[in-house]
Amino acid sequence: MAFVSKIFNLLKSPVAAITNSIRINTAVSRQILLRQIAQDIKQKMPDALALSEYSVYSQNDEDDILRKIFLKINSTKPLTFFEFGVSPDENNTLNLFLNNAKGCWFDKGLSAFKQEHGEKSGLKIFDEFITMENIEELISKGLAFLSASKTDLDLLSFDLDGNDYYFIEKINKAGLLPKVYCLEYNAKFIPPAEVKINYNENHLWQGDDYFGCSLQCYVNLLKENYTLVSCNIIGANCFFVRNDFKHLFTVYSVEDLYQPPRYYLYDKSFKGHPASAKFFLNK
Repeated sequence: MAFVSKIFNLLKSPVAAITNSIRINTAVSRQILLRQIAQDIKQKMPDALALSEYSVYSQNDEDDILRKIFLKINSTKPLTFFEFGVSPDENNTLNLFLNNAKGCWFDKGLSAFKQEHGEKSGLKIFDEFITMENIEELISKGLAFLSASKTDLDLLSFDLDGNDYYFIEKINKAGLLPKVYCLEYNAKFIPPAEVKINYNENHLWQGDDYFGCSLQCYVNLLKENYTLVSCNIIGANCFFVRNDFKHLFTVYSVEDLYQPPRYYLYDKSFKGHPASAKFFLNK
């Protein structure tokens, strides 16, 4: 048995070495490609917000883009946020919360995290499946928790992999006007294409291209009150600022800001060690 174990370990070690080598080479290749894409963007848009490099808890570089946006807006008070579509260890607002922001998470499936770790004084967790029927009530409860008006909210981040356009349309009509939107868009469709899924209250993303809406749909929907200021390099999220802050940003065309789907650049390894709830528990 000892002899067999030794043989197995000898066979396993080269395989592990080769696997690690492939993993490292792939990560390096991604970084080289990412730098080339960034250089191309910089030539076209020298101060593009998409030229961001880090994630704390966001899936990609959303943490850094949001940091840059709020540095420009220069709020003197702690930030407030709503995030619809949340994984507790990968989202766009936990980093803000750890930096003294206050807000709400909305998504079905948060009850286990809530029961295990509890709630913190600055974060309200709503374990709800979001529908057209309950979204306004949830927003009202969230604003009550924040003691905020419909124009006080700093950030609304939305990523439910489906009916997002229709929810944003309803939120907008209801008069909720956050200073900043972070919205998932379907980067398959290049501006000026206007493409969106049909509303289906039972929609669940199947891992294919049928989700959300094109970037142009959001631009047209929000144009009365908002200006597009960035899309992240991977082509996952777009960022809008309310027009009373528009003068703080260089405004580029939708065609220039649009980023195609580069999901192949997604790489958790650049974030460092795996995320945990421990810093959340320290709050």
